[in-house]
Amino acid sequence: MSSEDKFVHAIALVESSDNPNIHLGDNGRAAGRFQQHPYFTYQWSPFGNRSIALTANERTAAHHNPTQDLVEELALRLFYRAAPPAKKVDDVAIAYHLHGYHIYNDGEDLEYRAKFNQEYAKL
Repeated sequence: MSSEDKFVHAIALVESSDNPNIHLGDNGRAAGRFQQHPYFTYQWSPFGNRSIALTANERTAAHHNPTQDLVEELALRLFYRAAPPAKKVDDVAIAYHLHGYHIYNDGEDLEYRAKFNQEYAKL
């Protein structure tokens, strides 16, 4: 399993126990397996300019009536790929948790970091 796959799976485990049908979170602003906010999905959309970072298979999947879960997963993957190379995987997880605003600088949530690192280490 690649570090990207482990990252995506660990986020899903922390956010929803990997359940795409989990109830809404963040007072109705976050949904799905990744508890993603609509603006994040829009900002990192696999249908926009960032789609250039998709693999050929991902691009094909995104353009053949994808599920909401797949669109959110691809947005998360694009976010991961955009992280500066020196950024540690748990720092990227914290940036995601903080709605993507801290991808290029620092933010912190020690409890979330610990949960993410625990799930990531199991994979």
